[in-house]
Amino acid sequence: MTSPTTDLTRGPMATVPRVLALPSSTTLRMLLVAAALLVTAMFVGTAVYNALLGQAWTGAYYGCLPTGAVLPSSTLQLRCTAPEEARRAWFALGAAGVAVLLAAIVVLAVPLVVARRQGLRAPGPGYARGVEAVAALAGIAGVPVPGVLIRPGSRGQPFCLGRPGRHMVVLPRKLALRGDPATFDAQVGHEIAHLRHRDVTLSWLARSLWYVLGPLLALPVVLALVQASFGLALEIAWRAIVLIAVVAVLIRGLLRAREPDADLRAAELFGAGPVLDAVLARQSETVGRQSFLAWHPSATYRRQVLADPSRAAAIGALDGMAIGFLVAVALPLVHGVVSAAFLSSGVAGLPELVAASTVGALAGAAIGLGLWRDALAARSGVRRTGTRATAAGVLGGALLGQLPGLAGVGLGSPQVLLLLPLMLCGAAVLTGGLGELWAAGAGGTRGPWEVGLPAALCGAAATIVATWAAPQAELLLLERGWADTAAWLTTAGALVLPIVVTIGLASAAAWALRPRASGTPPRWWGGSSWAPPRPRGLLVTGIVAGVVAAAVPVLFRLTAGPPATDADAVARFDATIFGGGLLAAAVVLMFGMLRGGPGVGAALAVAPVAALLGGAGLLVAVAMTGGNPGAVAFPLLGGVVGSGSVLMLAAAPLLLLVPGRPSGPILAVGAATVVLGLAAVGGVLLERATVVPGLPTDLTSAPGQQTPAAPSTNDPLPEVADPVVPRAYYRDVVARPLLEGRKATADAFRQLQQEKPSNAVAATRIRTEILPVLEQMADAADSVRLDDPEVQEIHDHARDGAHLQVQGFEEVATALERNDRALLQHGNSIIAIAGVQWEEWARGVQTL
Repeated sequence: MTSPTTDLTRGPMATVPRVLALPSSTTLRMLLVAAALLVTAMFVGTAVYNALLGQAWTGAYYGCLPTGAVLPSSTLQLRCTAPEEARRAWFALGAAGVAVLLAAIVVLAVPLVVARRQGLRAPGPGYARGVEAVAALAGIAGVPVPGVLIRPGSRGQPFCLGRPGRHMVVLPRKLALRGDPATFDAQVGHEIAHLRHRDVTLSWLARSLWYVLGPLLALPVVLALVQASFGLALEIAWRAIVLIAVVAVLIRGLLRAREPDADLRAAELFGAGPVLDAVLARQSETVGRQSFLAWHPSATYRRQVLADPSRAAAIGALDGMAIGFLVAVALPLVHGVVSAAFLSSGVAGLPELVAASTVGALAGAAIGLGLWRDALAARSGVRRTGTRATAAGVLGGALLGQLPGLAGVGLGSPQVLLLLPLMLCGAAVLTGGLGELWAAGAGGTRGPWEVGLPAALCGAAATIVATWAAPQAELLLLERGWADTAAWLTTAGALVLPIVVTIGLASAAAWALRPRASGTPPRWWGGSSWAPPRPRGLLVTGIVAGVVAAAVPVLFRLTAGPPATDADAVARFDATIFGGGLLAAAVVLMFGMLRGGPGVGAALAVAPVAALLGGAGLLVAVAMTGGNPGAVAFPLLGGVVGSGSVLMLAAAPLLLLVPGRPSGPILAVGAATVVLGLAAVGGVLLERATVVPGLPTDLTSAPGQQTPAAPSTNDPLPEVADPVVPRAYYRDVVARPLLEGRKATADAFRQLQQEKPSNAVAATRIRTEILPVLEQMADAADSVRLDDPEVQEIHDHARDGAHLQVQGFEEVATALERNDRALLQHGNSIIAIAGVQWEEWARGVQTL
């Protein structure tokens, strides 16, 4: 018996890239099909709940409303409707369990049904050579030896059948006799490759998935019709049709991708490429609609993949559309289940984080692995990557995926949100760009895991940020307007996740830009060599842009003078953060527009550096005026990085509008980046009251109090002004009471933190124990009259600090009442700025 060759160094695949070294297209699509099954089941569970118990949920909701009012916060609403929310979550999880059970039944039943329909039978003694050859091929591939079944007739192709742990290879009678050993090894080796890829069971499940999804999707429609809810039935039915269409695309993609992958694996393991090519050349082609709908790719395409394996790694618009659709459908469903599970945790924002991490990690890993693998293959095949097409598909799929959303009880017209599709698209653009940069310097990697693991992690991280930030920003915009959204975007504490992810992506990009990065293909990849782009000069460009932007707040402070009010001081602080974030987005846009995908990857390393340098300009301005920049360094620089992360994701989709293959010179990139960065930072500072409104424009009175009107000049009895405090008495008359108030409020707040009461109790104690003292301090500081300019300048710090503390603690108390994390972080930032003012005041008092 002729044995298949295993000498790959001399085999026919030695000069082509080993695209199967990384997770194959089959693997990625299997994950998506499995996710689609679970998402569809959760969709069905929610729809069944709506059909059966939608009125119960509505009754529970209105029963929780106070008389003549609405609920004060979504958190209280969730706590009140918790029993119904939990019931709805159990419906979704129960439907997922039923789907898994039905899928298992299909997996067990399909081999029996196929064997009976096609008259398959065990091989007799005459087929011993064929059975031995199957065992030999399985041994070379490193898979358990499958069983062999014989199909009547001499024509037809072999195929695999079975369930996990018990697979069989079905052979036509003529092939099983092994009259042509080379053809036998090639065709049966192709089937053994399917076993190596572990795609047999799921592929048969995908073919038969309609036996699972059909009854499931019909159930809520039938239930609604039985209850004469024809409108509800129609609402569920059209959503189900959209979902079925996308699932069909996923199944088609899986079944068509597995064939060329198996061809390449057979060529790699058994040297069967030339024989497979000859066999495919003899097959007839299907044309027209039949070819488009076929579950198998054409023989011509399979031959093209054998000649150029990089084609098998291509990823495009349909793949992106499927991923975007699944994310948009799954995110609200998973969030609903997680909210019910973690309702009693007391941790604000936990459901959003868990839902984004669950959905975003799977989708992002698929995007990252697909795009990075495509980037390597594109370099070997000298073709363009599929990043643009995939990102555009993600955008369209996420828009489409919001149509069948059944996260809520009320249906009606779906509300299509834009930020989630845009930021998912941006995550795909950034991940693809980083993959192109990484592929250019992957020559020194020692194994596939050094590319596959970073690809999955970077893609997952970027997508998690998108799925976490987009819903929050959209909610803030719709319910509270731009002012609260800007406050969230400029608060470092609220953006810890984007900050951490940005640092990780920047580290990955910096590694790809390392000086000793090799431009040759990795040994484990093979194929022809290529010359990588040299975007390292962009680092200097980004640093120059950051340094120039850093000069803006310094020059602004020198020309515009000190802040006139507390609100103006905070507005300058927020404007610097937002301007730094815009600078990061500008770096991504300019690098991507003028240097393409590798430019986007380089921007992930350069943009945070440029933004940090731009934000550092305010620290310089603080130091120039004798302040303590260290006290505000973290909220400022952390806010710059976090804001930049979100804005980069939102701006990156604009790169899809750039036609052609960008190749701008470094000088053009640098000039454009500097100009755009200056416009961003300077424009935000000049228009800070509009762009980052943050605080009220006047903080001269305590929150909730009316600003006293100026006394009329016609009043015969004007108020008598407070006496002037001499310089020598300032420490005892003014400073000592203020210090006692500072100590009392600090002790009260420290005790509050140690006791850790509930949010409602903490808010009440802040309003009764801390805010009254701070308001008295602010009033006392306002009433002081001084005639010494030096003492007046020192005292201004105390007055500003007192008013800022009032505003900060007012926001903290309100945030605790509303369970609003973004407002809580903004209030804490204001308190931190107030602390800087008090430190400057205390330092000045010591000099008197």
